[in-house]
This record gives sequence, C-alpha cells and structure tokens, in this order.
Amino acid sequence: MSNDKIERNQQDMLRKVEQLRTETPDLNNAARRRLIQDAYDAAMESHWDLVRGKEAETQKEITDLEKEIFSIHYPLDARTGVEKEAIRLSYRNASFHISGMEAEDLERTLSRAERTGDRVLARAAYHEATERGVSRVVDAYHRARPEESRRFERYVSARTRAELPAALDAFPPPKPPEL
Repeated sequence: MSNDKIERNQQDMLRKVEQLRTETPDLNNAARRRLIQDAYDAAMESHWDLVRGKEAETQKEITDLEKEIFSIHYPLDARTGVEKEAIRLSYRNASFHISGMEAEDLERTLSRAERTGDRVLARAAYHEATERGVSRVVDAYHRARPEESRRFERYVSARTRAELPAALDAFPPPKPPEL
C-alpha cells in the first residue's frame, strides 16, 4: 500500500473541515467545533487503520519472501515424494554439518559446493550465511544467481521498512486550529 490512501484520508478530512467552516453559518462555534472534532477523530481512526494495514502488508511480504529465500529447490526431474524427501534429507544433513561454521569455513564450503555442482550444499551454506549475516558468502551465492539476488534485495528492503514504524513516513492528519 502506498501513502496515497493516507494522503487521500488527510485531504478528505481537510475538505470536510473547510466545508464545516464555510457552509454551516447557522451553527454556533461550539456545534461547529464538535463536528470538526468528529471529522478529525474519524480521520485519525482511519489513518491508524491504514498505517496498521501498511505494516501488515510489509510483514506478509517479509514472510512470503522468507519462504522463497529459504525454500529447498528441487531439480526438475525430482517428481516423486521419495525423490523430494531424499533431497530434503540431504539438505538437512548439509545444514546440520555447516551450522555454526566460521565465516571463512562457510565461504570455503560454498566455493567447494559450487565447484563440485553440489546445489544442496551450496543452498545450505547460503541459508546459513543469510541467517548469520555473512555477506561475503551471500554475495558469492548471488553472483551466479541474479534472480536470487533480486529476491534477496526485495527481502532486505522489506525488512528495512519493517524496522521503522510505518507511522514515521505517514504523517497523521493535521489537527484543525479550532481544536
């Protein structure tokens, strides 16, 4: 969700307040102030709903991207459940063996996996490096996989957005001077 809905909410509130100021000459100031307060309160409630929705969208994007990034890739010829389970078992074993490796060892493991064509070990090393923030290994994995790199960039961008509350870049409607 872009900030368009949030900005539109602000503009709608400002328009309503201006209408109350100019098109209700028969109301006394107290009544007009109550109606302006109601318009402002409704706009603020809508604003925070929109902000929460924006945060929820970002969290869903992160979850979806994590599933893509940390998924196990199966060769096209792995069709049966037994074949896929064998690949999962291989990944699990590789993952346990490299868990907690020093960054240099992880880098060497990825390099060896790339040289020998061991995609499962390479993927396990990539996942370990991603989780631990070992950028040299992540970057090396991405060099040969531009699609993975683009997906990872979207993931990092979404994580960065999630670290800052959506409210910081979505200013609430300004409080009318009558209030």
